[in-house]
Formats: sequence, structure tokens, C-alpha cells
Amino acid sequence: MPTSRMYIVRIWHEPCSTGEVWRASVTNVRTQEKLYFKSPEELNRFLEEAERKNEQAQKA
Repeated sequence: MPTSRMYIVRIWHEPCSTGEVWRASVTNVRTQEKLYFKSPEELNRFLEEAERKNEQAQKA
């Protein structure tokens, strides 16, 4: 049986001394856990890992 996870993803830019920096947050809808990211790569790694764990749980 497929399982799903729902996240709220927020992406924004913040001003800094060198211009603007990229930021993001992910909130798990079920647990309300919130994580913050400083780059698109960090966000992508988190989402890929969450999907990998989801796939492994489905196989178990």
C-alpha cells in the first residue's frame, strides 16, 4: 500500500552584505516539524532522502 507524506515548502531570498541569499523551509504537515535550508541542494537532498525512506518503508 503506498504511503504519502505532505510537506509545505517555502522558498525566499534574504538580503545580505553580498546581495541576496536563498533560503527555504519545509514543514511536515502531520508532525509540524520544521526544517530550514540554506541552499537548493540542501533542500533537494532532504526531499530525495525522504523519498528514499518512503520507498524502503513500502518494500518492508
